Amino acid sequence: MAGTPTGNNMISMSFNPKDLKNLKITQKEMNSFFATGFRNMMTSMLVLSRIDHNWKNRTGQTAGGMRKHINRNGTSGKIFNPSDVSKFLYYGTTKHWVEPTRKSALSWVDESSGDRRFSKGHWVSGIKAEPWVENNYFKREAKFLAMIEKSAIDGMTKKWS
Repeated sequence: MAGTPTGNNMISMSFNPKDLKNLKITQKEMNSFFATGFRNMMTSMLVLSRIDHNWKNRTGQTAGGMRKHINRNGTSGKIFNPSDVSKFLYYGTTKHWVEPTRKSALSWVDESSGDRRFSKGHWVSGIKAEPWVENNYFKREAKFLAMIEKSAIDGMTKKWS
C-alpha cells in the first residue's frame, strides 16, 4: 500500500494486485476495509490543518474554507481551500509588483500638506510557502497510517472470522 500527499493536496492509496490475490481479497473488499481508516485520517488532517496553519485572510475564508473530498470507494481524496488567496499562501509567492485596482486602495493623507496621495504601486517581498497538508501528514504519518491499518485489520478479521 502507498499513501502520500502530492503537490495538489491529494492523498491516494494503491494496492499491489498480487498481494490482494495472495490474501484472497478482492480490490472492492480491500477498499471497503481501508475506507473507514482513510476517512478518519482525512478528517483528522483537515482539523489539524485548520488549527496548525499560521495565516488568515481578511475574510476569514482561509481556515474556515478548508474542505475535504473523498472519492466513492474511500481510497483517495484531497484537502483543499477554494479561496482565491489560498494557493498563494500554500505555495508562496516571489517578490512582485502590486498596483492598486481601486481608487481608494493604497492611499494616504500627506501629513505635511494634508493632501490625499495615491500609490501607483510598490514591490512586495512575497509570501513564504506554507504547505499545511504535507506538513501535517509528515509530522503525524505513523499515526495516520495506523488509522488505516487498524481499519484494514478490523475488516479482514470480520471477513475471516
